[in-house]
Amino acid sequence: MKITIQYNTGPEEIEIPASWEEITWQEYVDYLLSEQDPATYYVGQPHPDVFPLLSFMRTAPQTPPKHPPIIISNAGWGELEAVKQELHPNKPVILAGPTAVKAYHDINILDKPVTEYYAEATQLTNDVLQFLEQFKELGEYKVTEEERKASVDWETDKPLFEAFGFFVTLDALADGNPLKYDEILKLPAITIYNKLLLDMRKRKFSEQYHELLKYKK
Repeated sequence: MKITIQYNTGPEEIEIPASWEEITWQEYVDYLLSEQDPATYYVGQPHPDVFPLLSFMRTAPQTPPKHPPIIISNAGWGELEAVKQELHPNKPVILAGPTAVKAYHDINILDKPVTEYYAEATQLTNDVLQFLEQFKELGEYKVTEEERKASVDWETDKPLFEAFGFFVTLDALADGNPLKYDEILKLPAITIYNKLLLDMRKRKFSEQYHELLKYKK
C-alpha cells in the first residue's frame, strides 16, 4: 500500500507491504539479514507512523502446510549439503527455507509470497537440523596436532582445504575420481553420514588400539 511520510525535506509517498502476502521470500530474507526493524528497512528510519502499519511483521506468517512431507534421510546427500550451506547461526530455518524447497521440490520460491511454502520451508529446514543433530559427533572429532599443522600452508598460514567445504569429503568418497561425483551426491544422506561416522570411529579405534599396544610392550 502507498502511504505519505513526512520527512524533514517534506512529504514523500512510499510503498510498504500491508500483509505477509505482499512480501516475497527474497524480500523477507533480505529484511532478516539487514537486522533492522521493519520501519527502518522499508522507509530508511524508525518512523513512528510506520511502526503500527507493519506490526504484522512482529510474528511469523501463519500458514498451514500445503504439500506432503519429505523424508530427509531418504533425500540425496547433495540436496542436504545445499541446504546446509544456507544455514545461518541466528536465523537458520528461514534463510535456508528457500534452498530446502528448491532442493526437495525443485521449485524456486524467492519471487513468491513468503506465505507460500512458509510451513514447508520451516518444516524442511527443521528436519535438516534434527537430522544433523543425530550426527553431531562428526563435528566433535579432534584432529591431532600434526594434522592441524599439516593442514595449514606454512608459507601463507592459510588453511589448505577450508575453502572447498564438503567437496573435500565428496572427493575422498569418490577416491579422487570426478566421474563418480554425481553418483555419490545422489546417494541417500543417511547412507553418506553413516559411512562418515563409521570411518571416523574406525579411525578412532585404530588410534586407541595402537596406543594400547605401546603400553603392552
